Amino acid sequence: MKVKDKRFFAWILLIISLIACFVVLIVTVEMKVFEKVDKLTGMPRVDVTLADGLFLEEINKNSKDIKYKGNKMVITEGDEAVFYDDVEIKGRGNISWFEEKKPYRIKFKRKINLLGMGKFKKWAFLTYSLDDGLLRGDLGYYFARIIDEEYPLRGEFVHFFINNEDLGVYYVSPVIDIGKKMIDLRDNLGIIVELDNAWYPDDGYYRTKGGNYLVAKDVVFEENEEVALKEFSKSFEIFEDSIIRKDFELMKNTIDVDSLVDYYLFSEFLQNYDAYLTSFYFYKDGKNDKIHVGPVWDFDGIAGNKQWREGRDEGKASPTVMVTKWRLQDSKSGCDKKNDSTL
Repeated sequence: MKVKDKRFFAWILLIISLIACFVVLIVTVEMKVFEKVDKLTGMPRVDVTLADGLFLEEINKNSKDIKYKGNKMVITEGDEAVFYDDVEIKGRGNISWFEEKKPYRIKFKRKINLLGMGKFKKWAFLTYSLDDGLLRGDLGYYFARIIDEEYPLRGEFVHFFINNEDLGVYYVSPVIDIGKKMIDLRDNLGIIVELDNAWYPDDGYYRTKGGNYLVAKDVVFEENEEVALKEFSKSFEIFEDSIIRKDFELMKNTIDVDSLVDYYLFSEFLQNYDAYLTSFYFYKDGKNDKIHVGPVWDFDGIAGNKQWREGRDEGKASPTVMVTKWRLQDSKSGCDKKNDSTL
């Protein structure tokens, strides 16, 4: 080999060595950052890198219902880092979506066991912006498990970053949907419904004779959503009627009374301000099944949260009359904005 050729290869090796050293330096610095975060917070770190051309400002200023795909995520817990590709992110929440610190919903290509909470596809990154202590979510899940040992939800605190922007502490929990580990529905008309008298959408809801707005949240077969919601609503109206008529036998034949009692005890004991108004979930596995209440969800307003009630009625934390008079909202609450069903 000629001297000139030897020098050329020497320069190539030198350049490769310098690039390798640079990469090692970057990785070392990043790992030091991860270690610093872990030591400061004692929590897992979640990093989302948005797809090329997508910025956090765009997500935050647009509708929460827009889904953004092709993102990446790294979950670092201690010395272990797990990488995920093609992660979908969107906004979520009602009042909380209009706060400066916004909540998000993240969906993976497959079910993952995030931080040991079980395998699910959809996860909610919650801010509890109206809860300064950020502890009511964990408190709610704790009491839900006391009442029902098989309660399917739990949550974990994480330090959350998007595109290296520190968004602070978030509370992560699986999203309520149909699945073996959550609500195991099999019938073609199996459906999860939210009673939502405060934030029901412009379409896709049913207004019952009792004045309650029912919104389909998840169905076994998407193409059956409208039929499933109508079938559920008919049963719900029988439930409403059973209360008006004080017909307990009819009620027992229509709804799982044990689950209703559990919800009532949970809501009254923890002063759940949203109880019987919104974030009130039910499910039913087809025509031959009873209505079941739960899981309980959305805990910003529990435990006497005065900040949640600013500018709203500060009477009882939750009404004591079920269904027929639980819609105690007034003009200040932003409720009662529609009068008839779109179905």
